[in-house]
Amino acid sequence: MKQGALKKEITSLTMEILDTSWLDRVEKEDIQSFGIKDAKRIILDYISNREFRVAFEHLEYVISECNILLNKEQKEKILKLAAVLNT
Repeated sequence: MKQGALKKEITSLTMEILDTSWLDRVEKEDIQSFGIKDAKRIILDYISNREFRVAFEHLEYVISECNILLNKEQKEKILKLAAVLNT
């Protein structure tokens, strides 16, 4: 997968998963971890610096720590990206 495609896939998945309902939940639960509170900005910063693997790993971390339930399509995208990035 080329860098442009990686950038697009990870950005799209990040925006889809870390949506307003996720943000509301983070604020409601008063989560203090900046890695979670600022996850979207952190991931997008990694992407802008072409650190796609680190961006993906941070997204995985947030999904895991926040117990985010993914739909079938999101799971498939995660698995595809993991295979491409060898994580």
